[in-house]
Amino acid sequence: MIDKNTWDMILGKAGTLPGPLAPEILELAEKGEKEFYTGVPQDAYPDILDTYRA
Repeated sequence: MIDKNTWDMILGKAGTLPGPLAPEILELAEKGEKEFYTGVPQDAYPDILDTYRA
């Protein structure tokens, strides 16, 4: 059993992992129909710094 935050890290939503994933983890991701993220993690957060400054 893997929690959502750990899955997010495994799937690349927190950046690139330092090494390859074990085949068992890849198999679990495939069974769970999970999608690996290849974008920049910062894109998941809105750019609203100017709003907070105001």
